[in-house]
Amino acid sequence: MTLLSNVPVPAGNSLVNTDWGCCFCSPPKPELFEQAEEPDWVATWLSKRGVKAEKKEQKARNEKPVDAAAQAKRLEKRHQNVLNGIEDLETWMKDLVRNGLVNVPERADSLFENMARRMVDAQAQGLAGRLRAIEEISFLGDEWKYELTDRLGKLYLLAESYRNLESQPEEWKEEIRTQVGYPQSKDDVLAGEPLADQWMILHKRRRVINDLTTDTCWLYGKQSGRYAILLQFLTPGAVIETNLIPGSVYTGKLYFYKGVGTLRRALLQEQVLTPEQFLPALHPNLQEGTRPQNC
Repeated sequence: MTLLSNVPVPAGNSLVNTDWGCCFCSPPKPELFEQAEEPDWVATWLSKRGVKAEKKEQKARNEKPVDAAAQAKRLEKRHQNVLNGIEDLETWMKDLVRNGLVNVPERADSLFENMARRMVDAQAQGLAGRLRAIEEISFLGDEWKYELTDRLGKLYLLAESYRNLESQPEEWKEEIRTQVGYPQSKDDVLAGEPLADQWMILHKRRRVINDLTTDTCWLYGKQSGRYAILLQFLTPGAVIETNLIPGSVYTGKLYFYKGVGTLRRALLQEQVLTPEQFLPALHPNLQEGTRPQNC
């Protein structure tokens, strides 16, 4: 292990909130470092890491084969749950429009949250997320009327699309399921074709709802011109797997989730931070910017 020698350490001997921690990774002056034995805490950490890896491998070896019949039964049950939830949602939306939208701002805090919880019970988390996004509309000015009707219309369109899922093109079926809230397994996503590029982190947002932290990063590829969203979910006490820095550029491979949208969720693999910077290219017109792109 490499330790710093004859170099003053910041007050409090803390490396957590300073740039001195970088010295452990890439010392600019190797002559300032000397070899030392690994501390006990390092050996303990490495030992625990090895045990966890062994348990994970053992679990993978002991996994039972997938029961196709039971899996199909679970999927059908969830499908019916979602359909029942959509029926309640559409009835609620029709009543909302029939009674008028003028008094929505004064009861928005509870109006959309109650139906969002119903969608969670129906296993349609994607619909619940859209309802909670409507709740966050700013009702202070006059623009809320247009934004509210736009989002309600898109929500109703998504619900109707799921009702008529079997009549949709195959690529749209996956998109609609994902929008409604069906997960795509990480293994299936990583089995797809990756897109290697230099990815700029355009923006990063963190939200905490019911002790679940969601980190959202928006990425842009220099050569491909593709946009992507990286989502990471953290439970209390968990450590983020990939800590991306807004404004930075990483070389790496993106594995996109199945769908037809221009802005899709993806998994970033083999990422390496680079010193290069660039300006994202803009689309020449709205039609080109909203054109579906498939991986």
